[in-house]
Amino acid sequence: MTVVTLILRYLGLFCLLAGCTVSCSDEPAEIVAQTPSQTTPTTPTTTPQPTPTPEPVAVPEQSSDPTPVVEIEPAGQCLRRESSYQATDISEALKSGLVPRYQLRSVYTQYPKLLTYYQDRLEDFAALYPEGLFTVDPGKVLEAFDGTITFGWSEVHVLPFQPLAVVLFDENEMAFSSWTGSCGQTTVPGLLFESRVKPLYEEEPGYLIEDFAFISDLNARALGFTHARLIRELSSNVAPAPKYYYNGLLEWSAHPKGLAADDQFDKVITLDNNAHRVGEVFAISPHPNFSLSQVEATAPTILTAFLWKAAPADPAGAPDFVYRIVLQPLR
Repeated sequence: MTVVTLILRYLGLFCLLAGCTVSCSDEPAEIVAQTPSQTTPTTPTTTPQPTPTPEPVAVPEQSSDPTPVVEIEPAGQCLRRESSYQATDISEALKSGLVPRYQLRSVYTQYPKLLTYYQDRLEDFAALYPEGLFTVDPGKVLEAFDGTITFGWSEVHVLPFQPLAVVLFDENEMAFSSWTGSCGQTTVPGLLFESRVKPLYEEEPGYLIEDFAFISDLNARALGFTHARLIRELSSNVAPAPKYYYNGLLEWSAHPKGLAADDQFDKVITLDNNAHRVGEVFAISPHPNFSLSQVEATAPTILTAFLWKAAPADPAGAPDFVYRIVLQPLR
């Protein structure tokens, strides 16, 4: 045993006691250094996913037509329909202060009294409507009346607020309503007068005036209106009279303003009736601008007119005021 071997054995015993691992073979052991294992973390392999193809988005079909334009109905056309109006009864307010025709003919035969009667009735009437709607000035149409005189058409003056004065009404059957038309942003005030046809007198033997051959616009002028037009769409059982009345029934060809029978429905008429004296009679002139006939004497008659305070730029446009009269037939 060599000294080297002996040393190695002692070293082996020492290492055994110390917990070391030493080879005890006779040959020198090959000492292998134990290097800690370096484990490289494994990155999980991700299989590439295919990019999803986007679903096709539905695109609204583009129309070649332009966006439809909503047409707004002109107010003048809309106001020619019954459905555009609402009525509110004002009979009590308007009947207050009225006098019957016989009293007017016997008491109000002097200008100051008649002027006061007009002024009071028209101011009461105007108070029921928007401020500034009417220009109450009865003097400008009654100024020719002076002294004591006899009425030619007292029916016109009994109701000063009847703009187009139909004379064939029954004083014992009268109702009044404010008749307001509304179309979009346009609101037009009006008056609805309801009564019954009443024969006036016989013009000649066998001829009874029971139509509307004489319609005065004197009161419309006293309220500040200058133009008017009859509206076919809101009227019924009336037609242009074959003749007009002015001191008798006359041919339209003789009308001093050259008006034809259909003009009262087809055109805007300038209002120009006024009071004047004929001897001792308080008359209304010039020739009437409106003359109508009933189509059927046994049916209700409706007459509607648009009125303006100045000549309208559009004859088919909205008016400043609407007047309607509904007359039931003779009993």
